[in-house]
Amino acid sequence: MWDKQIAVDQVKAITLKGKIFFGVGAINAFENIAEELKNEGIEKFLIVTGKNAYISSGAWEVIESTLLAKGLKFSLYDGVMPNPTVEQVDTAVEVARSIDAGAVIG
Repeated sequence: MWDKQIAVDQVKAITLKGKIFFGVGAINAFENIAEELKNEGIEKFLIVTGKNAYISSGAWEVIESTLLAKGLKFSLYDGVMPNPTVEQVDTAVEVARSIDAGAVIG
């Protein structure tokens, strides 16, 4: 099975103008990631997802509880589909700007 061949605890970070955290197990490292971003002064987040995936995957429970426990603010935009349209991206950008988001969680 694929899960025996992939190191699910391996999370990578790409640092450009900002950072990108990714990897199969990134959700398991979210508490540390949120703490790192908070230490960098990022306290407002936009969560971008489809209508159901974030709940059915269990990711929402981890993300919401972590952000609330750390006193971080967030807004949810669940209006995207695979291969999002320009309009969906524009709406997400508007939501991010309206709350002055410092990071996006997808």
